[in-house]
Amino acid sequence: MKKFISLLLFSTLLIGLLAVIGCGEEEAGNVETSSGSIKYTVKGDKVQVTSEGKTTTYTVQEVSEKALGVPIPGNAKVEEGSIAALTGSKSGAVWEGAAFWTPDEVTKVIDWYKNELKGTSGLKDTSTVLDGQPVGLFEVQGGGSTKSIVVSAASSSKGKTQIQIATISGAK
Repeated sequence: MKKFISLLLFSTLLIGLLAVIGCGEEEAGNVETSSGSIKYTVKGDKVQVTSEGKTTTYTVQEVSEKALGVPIPGNAKVEEGSIAALTGSKSGAVWEGAAFWTPDEVTKVIDWYKNELKGTSGLKDTSTVLDGQPVGLFEVQGGGSTKSIVVSAASSSKGKTQIQIATISGAK
């Protein structure tokens, strides 16, 4: 569960960083987690992340939706500049992520994922209700990767529901 929470936190950070990278801006900051602080610096197509005293530099490249290896509802639209992969310079770990918007209600999208992922080996569904709002939390482990899908109410006029997808492979 700790790895899943870390993946979710990193995916949120990743999607935010991708928007910054897409704008060509430089940025630095901290994200506080229950297991410590994650520091990051974004410069060009490089993201430097420091966590638990270890610093890793990632190179960012755009990828296709299919590269994520996760089903995406047909009416979902990708958030511009949010779909990319980060490859660790030393570790070889690859983080991929994207954000999508859909006009469907959150519960409809959660049910869609439950149906699409039914029978998938390594699936954990920890969907819950937070602050009275349904949140879909799915994790699929296997083949040397962990994929997370977070479905939640959108905080934007782009759609009713936001879908955040993050994948890590090759991490130790």
